Amino acid sequence: MSMRTEFEQYADMLLNTLPSGKEEEILMGNPEGLKPYLSGTPLESLLVPQNSGFIGSVTAVALERVHGKEKS
Repeated sequence: MSMRTEFEQYADMLLNTLPSGKEEEILMGNPEGLKPYLSGTPLESLLVPQNSGFIGSVTAVALERVHGKEKS
């Protein structure tokens, strides 16, 4: 599996945990803002400091997906 595919899978999971209509606002903020939505989920591990680069890439892909939906 390519890294891009992995980022896309995590981005989809991330978007499924966020409240509809608030995705962009939440994703544009500090990754700490994701904590209330990811706590207690398998995605919570993305918030540890060692994963800061990974969560940044996942967030970027998630934002691409949000912007793609807006254009549809």
